[in-house]
Amino acid sequence: MKASSETETPAPPADFAALTDRLQALPDQASPDQIETTIAHYARTCANRAHAFLLQGVLHYLKKQYAQTIQLMHQARDLLTEDEHPAPSSIYSEVFINSQWLLPRRQRPAAARAYGYYKKNIDALRRQDAALAHQVQAAEWPGDFVVLDFWGGLHLFNSSENILLVMDGALKKSLAPVIGRRDPLTFGGVGTGQELRYCLNHQVNLLHGMTRPHYLFEADPAQIKLLLHLDDFSRPFATEELIIFGGAELKKRLRQIFQTLRYISPNVIIGNANLVQPHLENIRQYCAGPVSAPKVQDYYNAEEFMRRRQGIAAGEIAPRILVCTCRWTTFLKYCAADFEKSFNRLGCDTLYFIEENDVQSLTAALHWQGIDQFKPDAVFLVSHARPTLPYLPEPLAFISFIQDKCGPLETHANLADKVQPHDLFVCATDQYRHWLIKKQVAPAQTCVFPVPADDDVFFPLDEPAHPRYVADVGFVKHGGPEFEKAFENFQKELQTPPHAHRENNAALNVIRAGFDDLYRQFCRGDLDQPHYDDEMTEFMLERVRPANDQARHLLDRLIWLFYCGVYSNAWRYHFLEELDKAGIPPALYGNNWDQHARLKHLGRGPVDHGPELNQVYNFNKISLSINHFVTMNQRVSECTLAGGFIMIASHRPGKDGIDARNYYRQNDQIILFHSAADLIDKCRYYLEHPDQRNRIAQNARRRARKEMTVNAAAQKMLQQWRRLLQQTQPPQP
Repeated sequence: MKASSETETPAPPADFAALTDRLQALPDQASPDQIETTIAHYARTCANRAHAFLLQGVLHYLKKQYAQTIQLMHQARDLLTEDEHPAPSSIYSEVFINSQWLLPRRQRPAAARAYGYYKKNIDALRRQDAALAHQVQAAEWPGDFVVLDFWGGLHLFNSSENILLVMDGALKKSLAPVIGRRDPLTFGGVGTGQELRYCLNHQVNLLHGMTRPHYLFEADPAQIKLLLHLDDFSRPFATEELIIFGGAELKKRLRQIFQTLRYISPNVIIGNANLVQPHLENIRQYCAGPVSAPKVQDYYNAEEFMRRRQGIAAGEIAPRILVCTCRWTTFLKYCAADFEKSFNRLGCDTLYFIEENDVQSLTAALHWQGIDQFKPDAVFLVSHARPTLPYLPEPLAFISFIQDKCGPLETHANLADKVQPHDLFVCATDQYRHWLIKKQVAPAQTCVFPVPADDDVFFPLDEPAHPRYVADVGFVKHGGPEFEKAFENFQKELQTPPHAHRENNAALNVIRAGFDDLYRQFCRGDLDQPHYDDEMTEFMLERVRPANDQARHLLDRLIWLFYCGVYSNAWRYHFLEELDKAGIPPALYGNNWDQHARLKHLGRGPVDHGPELNQVYNFNKISLSINHFVTMNQRVSECTLAGGFIMIASHRPGKDGIDARNYYRQNDQIILFHSAADLIDKCRYYLEHPDQRNRIAQNARRRARKEMTVNAAAQKMLQQWRRLLQQTQPPQP
């Protein structure tokens, strides 16, 4: 009889969706025994393992074998991508959910997982808001809700209404534009719990850790208790990526957060706006801060400040310097901190402004408050200048150490009306100085000085603290995926805001095709010889004709992003990969080397900017500097102060943004290499000749201690700025 039934069973459709539709119709067309026989036949003949597990899960469900059903659905889930997971209305989802619901609570796999999340989350919440954590713990569990697994993620199931709470697909689509930005996302109520999870799991991908805060407004502690069972939120709590305003002391928590002036007020609201809007006016007042801009402006327009600036110009008064920086690039914050220390040594009073975590922002109100209290004579910034803080008083000078093209300095085509005559631009390269002059910054306001280092941090050591600092050849810089993947990411960026909306589709297609050609020309050819952004600009202009100045500016920006983010990686990784192939594996220090398929086996993990980095320079026999447009950079200063031996990737004459040979003698204090083969030969030679290597390192250290310290650089900056003040009269009151 059984054989007869199988013979009569129709062949399964080739398309799994069609097969699923046939299964959905079976209850109306066949008896229970026929349904089981048909599904068993389909499961045996299904070539796709994931689909076979789904079918077997349905079969065990019909047999009321719920634990086996759940196990099979988990096996299917592990073989499917997220996009392939069955929809909530699918027979497979229904079987999966019902199997869990019909099992006793303690037998549901999701129950133990949910409770584990809750324990971690309540501990993390207690560290952020102890009063709210206490209220959440005391709240009763809403009786209609259970936590179930839905294709890997935990969801709330309303048992009385037989509804699984899932995120609305239309909402997910509407969130696409905002999850790519850093604007805070504000949630009115817990909702399904999936909206918050989705946004936290799609955190904005910006500079080295810059992240977006998520504010949750929920007055009912019981709803928060439900949420804390759905995922591990302990890290977002710790980093303040997730801040909950809830419970009886919601208003107190609002004051604690927004009166710091370090958090942006709610903008995008998801969910029930009525839970957020009653608090917006108070938040606005908190974020405005206690200090008015006119009060600060009055001081800088007063005679007292003019006399003070005249005393600074004459060298009679040591200036007060506000050092503003950010934590999102390692170099930016450490370089600023080094200069702050050196300005202090030179007798200046200083105030150091930096975010305390990756979600904070140094708001305008915070700047006004700090300036009112400290009354600086100058603001010191790295790679930024007055256009980044255009609202600050015009008589307040800016001293900028320009080491990259970024921020408003890069986006403004003309800076003539964006800076003041008493603003100083200290450029790390001649290239940056000419770039600023081209943007109408007066030449007298610019000078060139290479990036120095702190001799209190970098100095010779006797013994390594750990074997990971010991290597024949080492390289220090954050890594990332192979340059091929970097180009894939660049191509995706071209299709998304802020670039895509500025050009029509036809123009964007031409731009994308141009960058495809650029990639083949400069990243797939001979990588021994360096190439530069002006060559790439010329190459692109032969293929792309910008319609206007705005389009040309956008194209220039994209070329710069390609040059720094794609080409520079291709060029740099070429040397490292060739060394490894030659049997001289370089030790790679920094974050994200595990993302590079061909180099990840060489990663030694990150090192801090202080003692660990000094260890690396001391106990790597050869340190490498591979910079895509300069031979003289921070690594050279640091390594030579530490007494290390450094080899530097060379650049063509006239193309070197700042030539190390202007500061160190080639072959006597530093060694340059010109190709991968040259690098390999010189590494082998100097590894075999330690006496010569040590002599060169000692010579370089003597030179560095004389000229390349932060103290020397800070002193030269102040001297240059005083000369500039002498040439410019303060504005009259």
